[in-house]
Amino acid sequence: MTDLEQYSRIRSVEVKGIPEVANEKLPDILKKLGEVVSENISEDDIDACHRVPRRDGGCANIVVQFSSRTKRDTFIEKGRKHRVCTTDLGFPESSSVYINEHLCPTLKKLLGQVIARKNKKQCKYAWKRDGKIFARKTHTSRTLRLTCSQDLQKMM
Repeated sequence: MTDLEQYSRIRSVEVKGIPEVANEKLPDILKKLGEVVSENISEDDIDACHRVPRRDGGCANIVVQFSSRTKRDTFIEKGRKHRVCTTDLGFPESSSVYINEHLCPTLKKLLGQVIARKNKKQCKYAWKRDGKIFARKTHTSRTLRLTCSQDLQKMM
């Protein structure tokens, strides 16, 4: 079921760290973000975009569904190469902006668990790619694809 849920997000990204403003126009913010990362984004590239409130009450993330997976992948890649901050987008205060794959809640929770283990030095590498989560215990160990919390035990 998780695979189907994640597949529905195959063309989506989650943008974290952009402050909310009254009467904001998300497509305009995304176009500006595209300019900053050197990726032209037009209205035709965006199928849907909206804010998703966070549980901790912080700034709501922006979820964008692109019209093509290729556009999404290029946007994520360029976003990783260019460290974006809010001042690049015209906001007065500086904070980091992150462009990530939009993960379903189950995988987002699993990624959090994997990163927590990485921070405790229980594994050396943890990453996500195309809606899948991977980890390696050491530099020479084999890569494991993690699909549930029980998979974390296989690593130990």
